[in-house]
Amino acid sequence: MKKSPLFLGIPLTVITCGALLARGGNLDPGTPPGPTMHTLEEIYQKLDSLTLPTRELSDSTTEVVAGVYGATNLTQVDPDLVPENIRKGIVLFGLVGTCEGEPSASNGWVNIPAGEFTMGNVVDPEEGWADELPTHTVSVSAFDMERFEVTRTLWDEVADWAATNGYDIASASVSAKSANHPVYDVNWYECLKWCNARSQKEGRTPVYYTDGAWTQVYAVGEVLVGEDSVNWAADGYRLPTEAEWEKAARGGSVGARFSWNDFANQISHARANYFGESGLCSYDLSSGYHPDYNSLPAPFTSPAGSFPASACGAYDLTGNVWEWCWDRYSSSWYSDAGASDPDTRGPAAGAARILRGGAWKYGPNYQRVSYRGKADPGQNADDFGFRTVVKSGP
Repeated sequence: MKKSPLFLGIPLTVITCGALLARGGNLDPGTPPGPTMHTLEEIYQKLDSLTLPTRELSDSTTEVVAGVYGATNLTQVDPDLVPENIRKGIVLFGLVGTCEGEPSASNGWVNIPAGEFTMGNVVDPEEGWADELPTHTVSVSAFDMERFEVTRTLWDEVADWAATNGYDIASASVSAKSANHPVYDVNWYECLKWCNARSQKEGRTPVYYTDGAWTQVYAVGEVLVGEDSVNWAADGYRLPTEAEWEKAARGGSVGARFSWNDFANQISHARANYFGESGLCSYDLSSGYHPDYNSLPAPFTSPAGSFPASACGAYDLTGNVWEWCWDRYSSSWYSDAGASDPDTRGPAAGAARILRGGAWKYGPNYQRVSYRGKADPGQNADDFGFRTVVKSGP
């Protein structure tokens, strides 16, 4: 069966794992920790004493690990004081750091270090689509990614400022189920304008312009911002490129199907908000909509950060809402030499823009880190959201 020619907000008749698709704040760094130090054995004993359900393990583990380092929470723990193997274990529960590098200055961000990775469907060509192949090596410069998808609270903080400073976005431009849920019904144009507004609000240099001289900040209308109208060296907020998004989602893992590396390439409702198809998919352990979040009315989004962090330390890179990327979409792009260029930013032509990460109403095949969603940049839906990145360094 072929992939749908246009990625829509409502489910289409396409296969997932051999089946039809489902029906459908900034955190301030803490103060230095106390001098208390414990052996690895003592830490393991404390962790082993936990008997809480999986969904509660993350918060409880936070308290335990912070406590043994003389602090009340992990924002107060200097990662350099934590032995490397314990730090990697903490990353599995989404607590501190990243699997490939140290955390950024703010706990709201994870640093994705520079380096090469293999992009595309590295697991099984039979379970994906032709546009995920061939696999290819891509080199990406270092950048910082926001830990969480943009929530209603964060959107409103920026949109309220933007509405009185020359932008045509507002709180009412998008929707969200609650203040701590990711926004949805946001299109690609609105994401770019919101990024610029957030940059200007915080005194950063905007990234997106309507001219090649970078004098006219993109603030109104639906403008197909061209490559020459993007200041990639600016310190402002922007959407990730498709390659940046996949590098972050893979978190340094080789051969991963999802955005974690500790779950035998399987997926379940303990790890993500999606539509389970365990009876149809060998690597899916859950069925139906997530039982904790399927209360009407739809959409069945979950609060940002409700699940263990991905391998890189960011949350909800699998499921919840789709995340817009910068790139245009081309079904044959991975066969193009440009797809392997350092810091590739996608094809030069194409009407649709990329969406990544899966969403609450889609099956397991769509949650894979190699799956490439797409939509018209002016389209919005009850499962379209986004997160931002910035360049690394001062």
